[in-house]
Amino acid sequence: MSDQDRTEAHDEGPNTARDESWLSRWEEGRTAWHRDEVHPVLEAHVGSWQRVLVPLCGASLDLAWLSERDMDVVGVELAEIACRQLFAQWGREPDIDTLSAAGQSYTCYRASRLTVLQGDMLALGTEHAGSADAVWDRGSLVALDPSLRPAYQAALSRVAPGAELLLVTFSYDDDVMSGPPFSVSDAYIRQSYDEIEPLGEEDMTGVLQERSIAPKGAGDRPMILQRAYRARIRPL
Repeated sequence: MSDQDRTEAHDEGPNTARDESWLSRWEEGRTAWHRDEVHPVLEAHVGSWQRVLVPLCGASLDLAWLSERDMDVVGVELAEIACRQLFAQWGREPDIDTLSAAGQSYTCYRASRLTVLQGDMLALGTEHAGSADAVWDRGSLVALDPSLRPAYQAALSRVAPGAELLLVTFSYDDDVMSGPPFSVSDAYIRQSYDEIEPLGEEDMTGVLQERSIAPKGAGDRPMILQRAYRARIRPL
């Protein structure tokens, strides 16, 4: 992998509501963060949910996995190619239409109990996604530039106030890399959500280095910790 590709692989998510570089990475297949399996944190800690919101979902296999467990699932994603890939790898042909409300439009992909809204996560409201009793954030908070976190938290509070949150973050020192994925401190989690329950942490340095998402180096010192939490979305 070239130095340019390695740098671009660090860019795990959109840094604005509409990030053209994020869209181009999907078009060119530069998606080093995409998992070919259901996230192990989800498998281990999935709740008895009814309607689940999955923000910045990409083409994650998690959505179909949740849908097949008798849950209504709503994903939100910016890139059209990711939305189409999600259903193609599931082997389903979605119905596609346009959803417009409150001055915001989304392309809506639906099959069975799974809906994916292509558009701006930060503008999302119940007019578009309905209400959710759970949120699975496996890469959304860490993908967004920290300056966008207040808008992101506000969107979650509009759509899923009081909902159970299953969250995965990364934590690392400033000298390790600049992100994305961006570092999220334990203090930020405790300031932003309610009923915090840590579910464990894991050194992901080697895994992210192998996928060229994190830089090489630092010897045996753990550089990047993955942390999982269960919490509650704080109402507005």
